[in-house]
Amino acid sequence: MAEVEEAYIHCSKHIPLLKKTEKNIVWGTDDEALKRSDFFALHGIPLYQRLGGESAIQVIADSLVRKLLLDKTLSHLLEAINIQSLLNKQRQFLKSVFGSEASAKNFSSENLRQTYRKMINEHLNDLQLDKVVEHLKKTLLELDVPEHEVLSLMASLKRSA
Repeated sequence: MAEVEEAYIHCSKHIPLLKKTEKNIVWGTDDEALKRSDFFALHGIPLYQRLGGESAIQVIADSLVRKLLLDKTLSHLLEAINIQSLLNKQRQFLKSVFGSEASAKNFSSENLRQTYRKMINEHLNDLQLDKVVEHLKKTLLELDVPEHEVLSLMASLKRSA
C-alpha cells in the first residue's frame, strides 16, 4: 500500500510534443480551467475530508486547547469550562469551519468570530479572539495543514471592520 503525500502534474503545454497535433495550446495563461489546476478534483472535497476527517479534528482540537489553556490572557476565561466540554466545543467549531457535512447544517459562516464566541465563552473580547485565531493558525501550521488553506481560514476569521 502506498500513500501519496504530494503529486506534481507536469503541465502539457510546457512539455514539447513529439508529433504534430491539432490540440490548441494556450501559452502564458493563468486561467485555472485551461491549466487544469484541479487535476485530482480536490476542489469539491471539503477541507474536513482533505485533512483526514474526525481523527485530524481531534488532533487539531487537542493541540489548540493545550495552547489556549497555557495562554495567561485566555486561561482564566476557559478554566471554568470542563476540559472535555471545551474539547467538544472546539471539535464542533472546527468541523463546522472545515466543512463537515454533519456539522455544517447547524452552522452559519457569516461571522465565524461571533459563532466561536457564542460556542466557547461570550465574555471573550476581540483581543482575546485574536489570540485564539493566532493559536489556531500556529496549530494548523505545526500540523502541516497547507498554508493556502490556513490563510483562507484566517481571512474568514479576521475582525470585521
